[in-house]
Amino acid sequence: MPKLLAPAGLPDTPIGSISAPVTLIEYSPPTCSHCVEYRTRVAPRIHAEFVTTGKVRSIFRPFVRHNVDLVIFMLGEWQGGTKREEVIASFYRGGMSFDEMKAVITSLETSQNWSERK
Repeated sequence: MPKLLAPAGLPDTPIGSISAPVTLIEYSPPTCSHCVEYRTRVAPRIHAEFVTTGKVRSIFRPFVRHNVDLVIFMLGEWQGGTKREEVIASFYRGGMSFDEMKAVITSLETSQNWSERK
């Protein structure tokens, strides 16, 4: 069972207490309307009531259904750190404006090659 719960690919970035008695693992594509509903309406309530009180540890894992999801997660990973979360969250909130997307793409064009990033 532990192998099934291990991340495949990128390491997890858990939120909440390591000693929480429950770990919630969410697999979610940003292009799924049900997932968007969960991320924008339900997850914040779970976070406020259970994660911040130490009852639950939450782990978000990207789930790719098609190329659009893949690009969204790649843009987030390219930004890294807290920017990663901001980019991915923006798609759950309804996407990015043209200017925001242009800024991300411009930063990609002026940054190092993907293979050189860590």
